[in-house]
Amino acid sequence: MTSRSTHLRTSVAKTILISTSGALSPGPLSMSAVALGAILGPLAGLMIALGHMLFEAPYVFVLMRFSKKINSIIKRREKPLITITTAFIFFFSYLLIKDGLAYIMATREAPGGSEVTFITSSYSLLGALLVGIILSGTNAYFLLWWVTVGLPIIQDMAYYSSASKFLLVYLSHIWMDYAWLIMLSTGGGIARLFGIKVYAFLLIAISIILMVFGVDLLIRAYLRRKILPF
Repeated sequence: MTSRSTHLRTSVAKTILISTSGALSPGPLSMSAVALGAILGPLAGLMIALGHMLFEAPYVFVLMRFSKKINSIIKRREKPLITITTAFIFFFSYLLIKDGLAYIMATREAPGGSEVTFITSSYSLLGALLVGIILSGTNAYFLLWWVTVGLPIIQDMAYYSSASKFLLVYLSHIWMDYAWLIMLSTGGGIARLFGIKVYAFLLIAISIILMVFGVDLLIRAYLRRKILPF
């Protein structure tokens, strides 16, 4: 009994340490949290994290049963998955640039910022939820992370037959995603305090960074090279 409880504590500690390499790494999901946080506030990060979890939790559960087979399938479908991810990133970036420019133009017509509130109406918490699902479910590198770097977590989860212990190990991972994405979206929301123009340029800057991430994903998938150091 003592041995199993010690193993459980070790599993939780190991999960937290390994999860930092995924949860805190820069990427499209993180930048989306900043961008939508600037528009919707901290709830955007919460909804993105929820969307991420809605895909990740069943994926992790299936991995416990078929990890080797799924790893092979993902590697064979890596290029189409990355292409879909990049297309979504570019579309999302286009919307951010469009709204950022609209904010700048609106402030010229209404220096006090009273005429620009309509621009945020095209974004919603449901949209943030979908961003979390789509950027998780189509990102081959995220999917492969679980069958490579995250494999020890999968193995620890498979060790326990108890659903409550499986849940404990998974919760020791997913809380970090929630904390990180909510923190990023809160930071994006704070940007609004510096004025509409700063806010608009932030959206444009984030969209450019997102497109760089997208190009890097394509280069890694098709040319086996990279332009980003991480």
